[in-house]
Amino acid sequence: MSKTVRAATTAALILATMTSAHAQGKNDATGNFYLPYCRSFLEKALVVPTSMQTMNEGFCAGVIYSIRVVAPFLSPNMRSCPPDATDLKQAMRTTIFYIERNPQWLNLQLTVLATTALRDAWPCP
Repeated sequence: MSKTVRAATTAALILATMTSAHAQGKNDATGNFYLPYCRSFLEKALVVPTSMQTMNEGFCAGVIYSIRVVAPFLSPNMRSCPPDATDLKQAMRTTIFYIERNPQWLNLQLTVLATTALRDAWPCP
Protein backbone atom coordinates (compact mmCIF):
# COMPACT_ATOMS: atom_id res chain seq x y z
CA MET A 1 0.00 0.00 0.00
CA SER A 2 1.44 3.37 -0.99
CA LYS A 3 2.12 6.09 1.58
CA THR A 4 -0.56 8.30 0.02
CA VAL A 5 -3.25 5.63 0.23
CA ARG A 6 -2.19 4.72 3.76
CA ALA A 7 -2.30 8.38 4.84
CA ALA A 8 -5.70 8.90 3.23
CA THR A 9 -7.11 5.77 4.84
CA THR A 10 -5.76 6.76 8.24
CA ALA A 11 -7.15 10.29 7.95
CA ALA A 12 -10.56 8.96 6.88
CA LEU A 13 -10.67 6.58 9.84
CA ILE A 14 -9.68 9.34 12.24
CA LEU A 15 -12.31 11.65 10.78
CA ALA A 16 -15.00 8.97 11.03
CA THR A 17 -14.06 8.22 14.62
CA MET A 18 -13.98 11.90 15.59
CA THR A 19 -17.30 12.61 13.95
CA SER A 20 -19.19 9.65 15.41
CA ALA A 21 -17.72 10.09 18.89
CA HIS A 22 -18.36 13.83 18.96
CA ALA A 23 -21.88 13.44 17.57
CA GLN A 24 -22.77 11.38 20.64
CA GLY A 25 -22.17 14.40 22.89
CA LYS A 26 -24.54 17.28 23.62
CA ASN A 27 -24.26 18.92 20.22
CA ASP A 28 -25.36 17.47 16.94
CA ALA A 29 -22.22 18.20 14.86
CA THR A 30 -24.16 20.44 12.47
CA GLY A 31 -23.09 23.58 10.71
CA ASN A 32 -25.53 25.47 12.89
CA PHE A 33 -23.66 24.38 16.01
CA TYR A 34 -20.09 24.70 14.67
CA LEU A 35 -20.25 27.83 12.49
CA PRO A 36 -19.56 30.22 15.42
CA TYR A 37 -16.63 28.06 16.56
CA CYS A 38 -15.17 27.90 13.06
CA ARG A 39 -15.40 31.68 12.84
CA SER A 40 -13.83 32.23 16.26
CA PHE A 41 -10.96 29.87 15.40
CA LEU A 42 -10.09 32.13 12.46
CA GLU A 43 -10.67 35.40 14.29
CA LYS A 44 -8.41 34.53 17.23
CA ALA A 45 -10.62 36.45 19.66
CA LEU A 46 -8.84 38.42 22.36
CA VAL A 47 -10.93 36.94 25.16
CA VAL A 48 -9.66 33.82 26.86
CA PRO A 49 -11.81 30.96 25.56
CA THR A 50 -13.34 28.31 27.76
CA SER A 51 -12.08 24.76 27.42
CA MET A 52 -15.36 23.85 25.66
CA GLN A 53 -14.92 26.65 23.16
CA THR A 54 -11.33 25.60 22.51
CA MET A 55 -12.43 21.98 22.00
CA ASN A 56 -15.18 22.98 19.57
CA GLU A 57 -12.87 25.30 17.63
CA GLY A 58 -10.34 22.48 17.43
CA PHE A 59 -13.02 20.06 16.27
CA CYS A 60 -14.00 22.42 13.47
CA ALA A 61 -10.38 22.86 12.42
CA GLY A 62 -9.75 19.10 12.64
CA VAL A 63 -12.75 18.18 10.52
CA ILE A 64 -11.91 20.69 7.81
CA TYR A 65 -8.21 19.79 7.82
CA SER A 66 -8.98 16.08 7.58
CA ILE A 67 -11.41 16.56 4.72
CA ARG A 68 -8.89 18.77 2.93
CA VAL A 69 -6.27 16.00 3.21
CA VAL A 70 -8.50 13.13 2.05
CA ALA A 71 -10.55 15.14 -0.49
CA PRO A 72 -8.64 13.97 -3.60
CA PHE A 73 -9.21 10.33 -2.59
CA LEU A 74 -12.97 10.46 -2.00
CA SER A 75 -15.57 9.05 -4.37
CA PRO A 76 -16.01 11.12 -7.54
CA ASN A 77 -19.22 12.82 -6.37
CA MET A 78 -17.49 14.02 -3.17
CA ARG A 79 -13.93 14.50 -4.43
CA SER A 80 -12.21 17.87 -4.52
CA CYS A 81 -8.75 18.88 -5.61
CA PRO A 82 -7.58 21.88 -3.60
CA PRO A 83 -4.27 23.31 -4.79
CA ASP A 84 -1.27 22.02 -2.84
CA ALA A 85 -0.72 25.49 -1.38
CA THR A 86 -4.19 25.52 0.21
CA ASP A 87 -3.74 25.82 3.95
CA LEU A 88 -6.15 25.17 6.80
CA LYS A 89 -7.24 28.80 7.10
CA GLN A 90 -8.11 29.01 3.42
CA ALA A 91 -10.09 25.75 3.60
CA MET A 92 -11.89 27.05 6.71
CA ARG A 93 -12.72 30.38 5.05
CA THR A 94 -14.07 28.49 2.04
CA THR A 95 -16.24 26.30 4.26
CA ILE A 96 -17.52 29.25 6.33
CA PHE A 97 -18.34 31.23 3.18
CA TYR A 98 -20.21 28.22 1.74
CA ILE A 99 -22.24 27.75 4.93
CA GLU A 100 -23.09 31.46 5.09
CA ARG A 101 -24.26 31.41 1.46
CA ASN A 102 -26.43 28.35 2.10
CA PRO A 103 -28.15 28.88 5.46
CA GLN A 104 -30.86 26.40 4.50
CA TRP A 105 -28.26 23.64 5.01
CA LEU A 106 -27.12 24.66 8.49
CA ASN A 107 -28.79 21.53 9.85
CA LEU A 108 -26.40 19.27 7.90
CA GLN A 109 -23.32 17.83 9.56
CA LEU A 110 -20.16 19.90 9.39
CA THR A 111 -18.43 17.04 7.56
CA VAL A 112 -21.02 17.17 4.77
CA LEU A 113 -20.87 20.96 4.53
CA ALA A 114 -17.06 21.06 4.44
CA THR A 115 -16.87 18.29 1.84
CA THR A 116 -19.41 20.07 -0.36
CA ALA A 117 -17.75 23.47 0.12
CA LEU A 118 -14.33 22.17 -0.91
CA ARG A 119 -15.81 20.25 -3.86
CA ASP A 120 -17.59 23.36 -5.11
CA ALA A 121 -14.51 25.56 -4.66
CA TRP A 122 -11.97 23.14 -6.10
CA PRO A 123 -13.56 20.53 -8.36
CA CYS A 124 -11.22 17.90 -9.73
CA PRO A 125 -10.39 18.04 -13.44
